[in-house]
Amino acid sequence: EGFYRPTWVEYAIIIGLFGLGALLYTLFIKVFPIVEVEDHEDEEEQTPIFTGHLTRRGVLAWGMVIGGFIVQAVAYFFLAAPLGIPVNESFANPRVEFAPTLFIIGVMTVFIAAILYEVLPEAGER
Repeated sequence: EGFYRPTWVEYAIIIGLFGLGALLYTLFIKVFPIVEVEDHEDEEEQTPIFTGHLTRRGVLAWGMVIGGFIVQAVAYFFLAAPLGIPVNESFANPRVEFAPTLFIIGVMTVFIAAILYEVLPEAGER
């Protein structure tokens, strides 16, 4: 009776998928920025782009990003397949059946945060 141990190729694929996810997230926030970026045409009148304080929509967006990453981490590390040396076939199944769904919800929450930031008006724009 044997057991499964991932090869270096499978570890590289997992690391590459995390890198691809980070790249896609970076490209997404380039299109839908979480922190407002202002264009300055006159170089003499430049002001800092980020003033150091967050608006309500910024706090909401950052809260959603952090919450989404927490949901992803919990779903992946604690609710998915157990860590350790596999002793039977049950190690291939997640501990909780909906763990992959929770992970996807976490990913969607992170992306929706950027859209929500763009859609919600500033405090003075109402």
